[in-house]
Amino acid sequence: MDETSHIPRREKCCVLLFAWLVVFLALLVWGFCYAGLDSALSLVPSVWLFPQGLAAEIFGMDYQGNPWVLLVAGWLAYFAVTFAALSAQRRPVYYILFGILCLMLLFNFVGCRKLLINF
Repeated sequence: MDETSHIPRREKCCVLLFAWLVVFLALLVWGFCYAGLDSALSLVPSVWLFPQGLAAEIFGMDYQGNPWVLLVAGWLAYFAVTFAALSAQRRPVYYILFGILCLMLLFNFVGCRKLLINF
């Protein structure tokens, strides 16, 4: 295998962790700017609901199905993409999976903003 095509596990972990931290910090900053410090900090215990933002963006705000199914499916999708990226042996595959994760996180951020505004 060509040395330039392999990406070290530590580098993969750092880049993935950075993407997750950016989106969570963006939500906290947005919450602070939109509703103040107390409201922003009140979002922290609700972090397990994070995939609801992605579901709201994909299925719309008026989705009437079971929210638990979407929540579990959302976390499974995030874990699957993250695990696949960590398992990727070649740079192109890793960066494609990283791009998919970033798009999911971006849509999730937009969906969370919509949910919190309507809350």
